[in-house]
Amino acid sequence: MLVNLRKYPQGADLEEAGASGNTASDTAAYAALYRKTVPREQLKFSDDPSGAALRFIVLTDDPGLTLDQLRSVSSRNGARALVTSDVLDGLVKEAKGTLSQKARNGDFADVGLDLQLTRAQPKIEGNDSTGYKVILWPSYGKSARYIVKEDGHYKLLGTSRDEEGVGIEVLERLSANDLAGARVLLDWLREDWHLAGGDDPLSSAAFPRTWTKGKEADATTMKVAAASILTWYKQTAPQGLAILEPAKDSARNDAEKVNILLAVLNGYSNLDEYDKALAVAADLARQYPESERAFLAQTFNLRALGRSEEADGLAAERLKRIPGDPVAMRVLVYNATTRGDYGKAHALAQNIIDEGKGEAQDLNRIAWDSLFTGKVELSDIEDALKGAQLGNNNSSILHTLGCVYADVGKTKEAREVLIQAMDVLNLDEPDENYWYAFGRIAEQYGERDAALANYARVTKPKRAVEIPDSTYYLSHVRMQTLRGEK
Repeated sequence: MLVNLRKYPQGADLEEAGASGNTASDTAAYAALYRKTVPREQLKFSDDPSGAALRFIVLTDDPGLTLDQLRSVSSRNGARALVTSDVLDGLVKEAKGTLSQKARNGDFADVGLDLQLTRAQPKIEGNDSTGYKVILWPSYGKSARYIVKEDGHYKLLGTSRDEEGVGIEVLERLSANDLAGARVLLDWLREDWHLAGGDDPLSSAAFPRTWTKGKEADATTMKVAAASILTWYKQTAPQGLAILEPAKDSARNDAEKVNILLAVLNGYSNLDEYDKALAVAADLARQYPESERAFLAQTFNLRALGRSEEADGLAAERLKRIPGDPVAMRVLVYNATTRGDYGKAHALAQNIIDEGKGEAQDLNRIAWDSLFTGKVELSDIEDALKGAQLGNNNSSILHTLGCVYADVGKTKEAREVLIQAMDVLNLDEPDENYWYAFGRIAEQYGERDAALANYARVTKPKRAVEIPDSTYYLSHVRMQTLRGEK
């Protein structure tokens, strides 16, 4: 109770007094931790690399974070990448989720942050010239913050999750002929960005394929490596593409060209430039016909361009080469869904199960597609239940289960499962997917106005290709039905 009231010294006294038996050492350790802990409002972070990293942690733990606050701790290049509404929305959503999760567990968020700051043991590499890589909790993971000194103060350049500011900084250093400074940043990023495993020769991201720590490289290679970082993110993709588009035609060997093409594919995909992405994916597929990544990129972009029949042809060709390939079978399901042929999609998904290739996602797909056919059967509910079990209560599958329950009038079961799924996602109130589900429950109780109000809160997907199997589509159908429209 004292700790939850943030009276840490008094809490430490009681911990020490109660230390005995088999848990004495653990109790003493907590007492020592509490003894060092103070409320974060009383902390004064020094103007040094670790202080800059800690200030960022405190800011991003606040669900009331603003763009001005984010800008205040960011360097010039860091701000170009981080100070955007998309990044802000993501950080705020995460902070709210953390608060919700702690509340569900009976924990106090302020206490958690206070203890987190106390446990920090910053590991710092670099200097004012190169910048700094700061790992605050080396014992708990290698998530890094990248700090530079700018206008006499230490500012955030990027993190292990948002590296685009580092990529911009590398390009600036290359322009200033500071190859040594650019190399340091690229090496630091590469320490934590590894090649993907598996059989697909194109599975890894472009950056770790392009850059190897410690390997001698010229300015051109560094520039391509930095650009491949930029295309990984929507806000910096245009800058990366401006470098990579001409570079692909002057690649020094086939391996380098493939790496550039993968980075270009990321950029076009992030910008929803489907026709350009399709051309690159097709080029990669010609070189690596067995690659799942190239195949999925081709078929997705064909669907986005309204050419799902061509995607069917690619899936059929792949099934000839690899009989029973579940990836190609799933693409046929997606293609049918895109065309609004939900009955066929349902049957094709069932075929994956019948062929013994099914996984939790396929059971979920069968149940989900049944909502669009307007004929939810007992077998669809059973598939959703099996999928939830196989998927270890994955929130998406639980959402599907709640929706099919609601569709057949099992409102109590629907509500309980939906609440369970929201708990998994740390949602305190429904998002657009859940507004549809609760609208369906309201409709089953005859609450027409409440149902319409819920359906109206379901937002339209930003990309047209996402509409055919979305809760937005389902909500739109239900609203038309309730209003007596065609």
